[in-house]
Amino acid sequence: MLTPQQQREAIARVANLLQTQPETEALWVQYLTLVDSQGTLEQQQAGIRQTAAWLESHFEAPAVREKYLILVNRVGTTQQQQAALVETAQWLESHPEDTYVREQYLVLVENAGTRQQQQQAINQTTTWLQSHPEDRYVRGQYLAFIGEVGTQQQQQRAVAETTIWLRSHLQDQYVREQYLALVNRLSPINIRQVEPTRRVNLRQLQQVLTSIGDVLDTLISNTTEANLAFRSTTGTWQELDLQEFPLYSQIVQLKIATRLEEDEKLSVRVQLQATNNETYLPEGLQLILLSLSGDVLYEDQAESTRELIEVILPDGEPADSFTAQIIFGDVSIAKDFEV
Repeated sequence: MLTPQQQREAIARVANLLQTQPETEALWVQYLTLVDSQGTLEQQQAGIRQTAAWLESHFEAPAVREKYLILVNRVGTTQQQQAALVETAQWLESHPEDTYVREQYLVLVENAGTRQQQQQAINQTTTWLQSHPEDRYVRGQYLAFIGEVGTQQQQQRAVAETTIWLRSHLQDQYVREQYLALVNRLSPINIRQVEPTRRVNLRQLQQVLTSIGDVLDTLISNTTEANLAFRSTTGTWQELDLQEFPLYSQIVQLKIATRLEEDEKLSVRVQLQATNNETYLPEGLQLILLSLSGDVLYEDQAESTRELIEVILPDGEPADSFTAQIIFGDVSIAKDFEV
């Protein structure tokens, strides 16, 4: 690891190289990366000013522009951030195929944009995604962005569109996580702030998804498609909550899905599986489901080659509650759910 003195010297060496090789984009990327991660505030401010001036005459340098936006977002002044937003919006109009700059633009406009700029970015990105259906990075950032600054109607539309998109991109975990976070945000009760026990109300989340069927009517003309997505939920599993938990060197994923039964009861499916490129769950990992009174509803433990622990709690009544407890070694994680 470099000492502060060595860091300053490394930045100075790259800055000197830029004096003799100002047209080398790779040097600018290296310089901005160093300044961002290791530079003093004075060096970072100098990097922002120098790069802004360079970009005025180097329009075709997306990698440099991306690093510049990251630095401006982190340490730029309000004036610098506003200038970067205006310049980048214009640049994206003439570079519609770029994804990396567009992604960082959304991050910056969320953190530093005016309300008008944020709404403009939402509208532009919504249109852009329609003509770039295979993009996932901008789509994921768009969902996080609209969750923070979008109206409820915009959020519902984003959920509806992403539900359809995920049906043809089943393995995309990044977009799915952002999607589930947005669905959770749309719950009639803000669970994380109102309920002190942080209990997730699964029936409310199910109702959110069902109500979004109204939004789909304005998005697609095929009513059968809309019904498949939301309204015909009886007998169909809908994934409502997904969380990842670090357990020493491995990460496990807890998934909760619900299925509406004919009698308006709600069945719940709980899955615990490995993630982060791991195939098997950690040996000895336990999943325990407890009732509100503390009775054990289900208990299982992973063997050395166990890929998935799954249990279905059938026919839940309104206000039924359970706790999912994950235990591994001296780590214990509990999550409360209400049917």
